[in-house]
Amino acid sequence: MFNWALGDKWNYATFDSDQDMDAVDARLAPILNADDPDLTPFKNAGGKVMMYSGVADAGVPFAENLAYYERVVQAQGGDLASTQSFFRYYLIPGMGHCSSSTGGNGPGDFGQAYSSIVPKNQENGIVLKMVDWVESQKAPDSFIATRYADAKGTSVALERPICTYPKIPKYQGGDATKAVNFLCTDAPRGNVPPVSPRYLN
Repeated sequence: MFNWALGDKWNYATFDSDQDMDAVDARLAPILNADDPDLTPFKNAGGKVMMYSGVADAGVPFAENLAYYERVVQAQGGDLASTQSFFRYYLIPGMGHCSSSTGGNGPGDFGQAYSSIVPKNQENGIVLKMVDWVESQKAPDSFIATRYADAKGTSVALERPICTYPKIPKYQGGDATKAVNFLCTDAPRGNVPPVSPRYLN
């Protein structure tokens, strides 16, 4: 990416984040950035989004996605319910980048692209939840994410309900490896540093 923006002679050892990043952004932002919070045309066309972030993802910090989601809410007049009618966000506790297999100690299999096991039921599959939302207008309040103890998916190490933001799974007692012992509970919204306006283009 940096070669594309700065040329073949750029050197990581002399890269200056305060100066050179502006050159990268000026060249690549119009092509790569997907940070426009006004999704009204998409909403009006009947589009649906289920966005998720692994809270233990070191490559794509969840705070950036959370800040984007809150900007989308503001673009919808600050109306969370209006936003959730077409765009829902989920925080996956303990999940690394894309799935359990790429780091993190939490449940990271729920039928997404990098899931190691294809779920056999709707409660454990984000794609099946999306199909139900699009075809039957059943908005997904939650789904179950799993961490398997083995590569074949024959033994479950733990499960968690994955709640529609801003709800989070709250432990109710009992076996902490079972999703049934957690309840999706309201939590404070936002509380992330805002993105510098210079990067919102």
